[in-house]
Amino acid sequence: MANNFVWVNATTLNGTLWDNGTLSSVTPITQIGTLTISGGYNSKYLNAQLNNTGTIVDTHFNYLLYFQNGAILNNSGIYELQQGLIDNFSSSSVGTFNNSGTFKKTTANTATIGVAFNNTGTVNVESGTLNLYGGGVSNGGTFNLTSGQNLEISNSVYTFSNGAKINGSGNLLVSGGTLQADGNWTLPTISTWYGGTFKSSNIITNSGTLTISGGYNSKYLNAQLNNTGTIVDNHSVYYLYFQNGAIL
Repeated sequence: MANNFVWVNATTLNGTLWDNGTLSSVTPITQIGTLTISGGYNSKYLNAQLNNTGTIVDTHFNYLLYFQNGAILNNSGIYELQQGLIDNFSSSSVGTFNNSGTFKKTTANTATIGVAFNNTGTVNVESGTLNLYGGGVSNGGTFNLTSGQNLEISNSVYTFSNGAKINGSGNLLVSGGTLQADGNWTLPTISTWYGGTFKSSNIITNSGTLTISGGYNSKYLNAQLNNTGTIVDNHSVYYLYFQNGAIL
């Protein structure tokens, strides 16, 4: 697809290359085969509900994949994001990416998701950094982090609830925004707190290694943090604040 495609009835995709333009429909579009999103110097626009039960391979870079008018992507199949940025076309209309299948980050650079990213399935960060800039909720979902790779929370609120887990020997990087835990929750084996807020009305436990760094970024603890592992605190200049009777 190199131009704008608009459907008014339910449509099924099966083997498609999306290089440019807009995918638009007033009724849901179902993707059952393999959809490749490419074209490094062409923006793409999703203005529909796209349900993926097959495989999406997203290789776009430089220019964005925009979600327009509250667009929704429901992934119950496989979504492979290699690089690039997925974002809202307008701040007044927030898009949503719902993953109940398998989401993979597979190349050695940063990919940023600026729409709300909700996970009830499995996310594998196999290479590089996956930045959940737009916030969202992991409701019982799992993140698997390969050694040396990063899951980043840098803006907005990202919530872990109903037994959501982060597994593996990669790094959870909180550089801004808020990490929120609904219920008692345990940090992964390796975590870095560079900025932003840890928040919970319950208990957050560190049983691995938590590094508190970032000299010019304030950090806010708004929870009870129990440390049974190791905390390395080398932050400087700006403060680590305890809010609302926080306990460490």
